[in-house]
Amino acid sequence: MLKNRISKFAALLLAVSMTVVLATPAAAAEEAPLKTSFYSVWTSLQSRTGTLPAEETAPENSENTSIQETMATPEVTQSQEDTSAKTISEFKSEVVRLVNEERKNAGLNTLTTMDILAEMADVRAKESAGSFSHTRPDGTRCFTIFAQYSLTYRSAGENLAFGFSTPEAVVEAWMNSPSHKANILSEKYTYIGIGYYLKDNGKIYCSQLFYTPQS
Repeated sequence: MLKNRISKFAALLLAVSMTVVLATPAAAAEEAPLKTSFYSVWTSLQSRTGTLPAEETAPENSENTSIQETMATPEVTQSQEDTSAKTISEFKSEVVRLVNEERKNAGLNTLTTMDILAEMADVRAKESAGSFSHTRPDGTRCFTIFAQYSLTYRSAGENLAFGFSTPEAVVEAWMNSPSHKANILSEKYTYIGIGYYLKDNGKIYCSQLFYTPQS
């Protein structure tokens, strides 16, 4: 049985996506250098007094990091002893189900889970509990997790969240954020992995990795 304690303060989310295009024909993909397409940066902050949007766009053909932050309430915490492996597995499975439900409603293909992608997402969830951003502890971008696990991608994306105790709450929050929703409803992705990490203070950190392998 879960023990929930509701307190009023912010829950944060982040979303980022990257698409990789080959510089040479697909036949030489394993030897071809990769070039990343630039993507936009949005930073949005919502509080009780309103919103403070800011937009920054890098010069064309350059790389650009996308980060969106959203303040929301309430936050729910839970105790370590209330979280079993089965509960965590059920949480992840329900997030996947809800995401695929949103995709079906939008006329899109459903995403397939991968054990290795879920393992990677768990790593990113734990890392985000230390520093809530798309930058990893070693200073590299979140997408370096793919190379770490020997996966090459054509398209990849990440959503992060903390402060939500149920799958319904976290997916609803992502769907209410344009950049997170864009990742969830992207036609580019074929696989999904969900990460879960419960910090000592009772906050749940959730990550969502999207993936399409190179052809």
